[in-house]
Amino acid sequence: MTATETPPRIERMVVIAGPSGCGKSTLIDALRRYQLPEVARHLNILDASEWPTMLATDAAVQKEGRPLKLFLHYDLVRQFAELGGGLAADRKTDGFELAERLDVLTIWCAPNVLRRQHEAAKLARLHRQTDDDRHVRERYQHVQRFYAEPSRVIDLYRAWFRRLEERAANHAIVGLTGGVRFFTLAEWEEAARACLAD
Repeated sequence: MTATETPPRIERMVVIAGPSGCGKSTLIDALRRYQLPEVARHLNILDASEWPTMLATDAAVQKEGRPLKLFLHYDLVRQFAELGGGLAADRKTDGFELAERLDVLTIWCAPNVLRRQHEAAKLARLHRQTDDDRHVRERYQHVQRFYAEPSRVIDLYRAWFRRLEERAANHAIVGLTGGVRFFTLAEWEEAARACLAD
């Protein structure tokens, strides 16, 4: 694409956001198979079986000349680490403006649960690989240290929610531990404070 060309519009973008190991990929797979009908209904998704998943909006392309519908897999911890502790400078969220309709679903997961799930995901990944490279080990250790401090995890969520206030997005918060539960921002704050009090 040249500097004078207009980026392709995206008919619909559904951002699935959350920290590493919270279940973003699992949720996207479930939505594709319509295995979480309550979440699909909340997002007004009838059939996402052929929606692609992108890790960054600059990878979005038009298919057969038509605007694309897609999932954007957005790892909060990866962005937080890459940007030195903040989300305000994250240019990937600028791509949200390419979407004619933007929905953001943030997965809420308590820090202690995140740590367990991240450990389980790490072990499963190592089982599939023949060796554990240094980059994977270092990132795993970084995330585990991050999750060991619940206040940092809560601050990460709050920074993300503040970032979304600057974007025209339909935003929902969902918890998947022990079943599907949607949270208002006030309910999430109450749950977050409970985590810090434990």
